[in-house]
Amino acid sequence: MKRVAAAALCLLLLLCLLPVRQAFANQKLHFIAVNEHLPSELINCVVEDRDGAVYVPCTVFTNYGMDFFYSYFASNSTAYLAREGSQMYFELNTGDTYDGNGFHYSTSALVWNGMVYLPIALVYRYFGGFSYSTITGNEYGDILRLKTDSVVLSDGEFLKAAGTAMRTYYEDYYSARAAEQPAAAPVTVSPAPAGNPEEDHQGEAVSVSFLGLPGDQTLETLEQARLRPCFFLTAEEIRRDPDLVRRLAGEGYPLGIYCREDPEREWSEASGLLFEAAWYRPILVSGAAEAGDASMPVGTVYCLFDFSTCPGDSGYVSPELLLPLLEESAGDVALRLNCDEMTEALLPRLLQYLVQQRYEIVSPRETG
Repeated sequence: MKRVAAAALCLLLLLCLLPVRQAFANQKLHFIAVNEHLPSELINCVVEDRDGAVYVPCTVFTNYGMDFFYSYFASNSTAYLAREGSQMYFELNTGDTYDGNGFHYSTSALVWNGMVYLPIALVYRYFGGFSYSTITGNEYGDILRLKTDSVVLSDGEFLKAAGTAMRTYYEDYYSARAAEQPAAAPVTVSPAPAGNPEEDHQGEAVSVSFLGLPGDQTLETLEQARLRPCFFLTAEEIRRDPDLVRRLAGEGYPLGIYCREDPEREWSEASGLLFEAAWYRPILVSGAAEAGDASMPVGTVYCLFDFSTCPGDSGYVSPELLLPLLEESAGDVALRLNCDEMTEALLPRLLQYLVQQRYEIVSPRETG
């Protein structure tokens, strides 16, 4: 009986939410920012219930450098948020919320458009480690801004700096809305995002590799996921940080050489440095579009890719476009990711998507 009542209460609450994604032209948008980052995928993702409680997608806490860990347990429809030894559980079927010590809270999580939304005030009060404020914006919209200790700009400075991006997002958003059918999809109570059986990619593989040397956050994410993708390196990168190169080799990450213009010379120099730094003899090689497969050194395995987030590569895409591209693809896919802050922010969400869709995540093989 408790579950039925909770479900009815959740439905009533959802019907009272402000459906900000269904804004009409010439209305302001709602933006979410984390420190100095204004992600395009977080436009109109703020919802508010009739009592004024503000909810944001769970990805806000996990994908933009806030050091939270999020998981979802499909067996009992429970979302889990953790940070620095503190945990909080959100049962979506019953509306029950409790922490790792068994203390219960009156505020529930929500599911909207297939995404788990968490109450920002409760997360702030329980975990701390950040602050948040609402910036009354310009003609394009207002900003809900989350700030950690690494914040640089004040709210006023950030609003001024974000003006161009807000205008671009605003124009793109309403251009896309104008092309859609006017009828809006009904709001429904959905169980958690456990993967649509019609989008099951079991038996398909995603080959993941990186260009450049990774940061600590990228390595931590890969370690948690127990993945060992390949890192393609240039001579300059090996020479700049041989200690990190030795760490990668010692922890079992495959290493390859990336050639930009002169494959024979670049391969010879980089492979020699790699052997000096880590006693590692590479076989895998990749290159920019102008380098080409045919020009690679004899005895190496050339690695192609379908989608790349590395500037200068043929097929370059922004990190935010990877998930839509994967959703449209069929069969095996090869991804090349640039080692930068954008990739660090995207990587947990990307890996979660691949696991939910039951892809096999692999590294490029040295056997071709």
